[in-house]
Amino acid sequence: MNDLVHIQNTDISVKEYRGQRVVTLKDVDMVHERPEGTARRNFNSNRNRFIDGEDYFVVSADEIRTSRMFPISDNDFTNKILLTEQGYLMLVKSFTDDLAWTVQRQLVNGYFKTRRLVNEELSPETQLMVNRKFEFIKIKMSEETLSGDIKETLRINVNGVDYFNGLNHGDRILAEIFLLKGLQDMNGIKLPIWIDDTESLDENRIPDVSRQLIVIRRTDDETLKVCNGEE
Repeated sequence: MNDLVHIQNTDISVKEYRGQRVVTLKDVDMVHERPEGTARRNFNSNRNRFIDGEDYFVVSADEIRTSRMFPISDNDFTNKILLTEQGYLMLVKSFTDDLAWTVQRQLVNGYFKTRRLVNEELSPETQLMVNRKFEFIKIKMSEETLSGDIKETLRINVNGVDYFNGLNHGDRILAEIFLLKGLQDMNGIKLPIWIDDTESLDENRIPDVSRQLIVIRRTDDETLKVCNGEE
């Protein structure tokens, strides 16, 4: 990931692993303005108190490169310690200066908490609630990466077929109709829906959407007529 979060006087890149935000030991030294190696020394001194998979993860350099979690040298083959929010707070218990308190608050509220809010917004329950507003289509708002992280996305599919990858033209038109209808219904409005390029959509498939539906299609066997509202 390439997003940056500004903490005190330092920008750190957003890192996520298995669906939660994490920080490296180097990040901790940077944001707390401590000499390089301070966080590693504290971690190693108390490692028996940290729980693997809960407070921290040990991730290989190859996995970091493959997932592109953050830049890493091709010549670096050392495993990396990634601290969870809980692990970070345990590690910095001994940091009691004024800067440490400020950094902890900013890191928790501006970095770790943001990921928790995203997880709540993208929870299966939230996605189910959203999809109840739409007919014909299903909206996917998150997907799991190779490293197990949850990534925000927005995909529309019909019977498991992605709108942008494999859906036939007629079903794409229907998906657009029901997407617009659902968005209008969510906002309590009813506006005309215009659909164009509908030659591939059978007339018997044009749905009743309880509002004006203006269908535009090309024909080769009729003369153009301009009407003033009276036939």
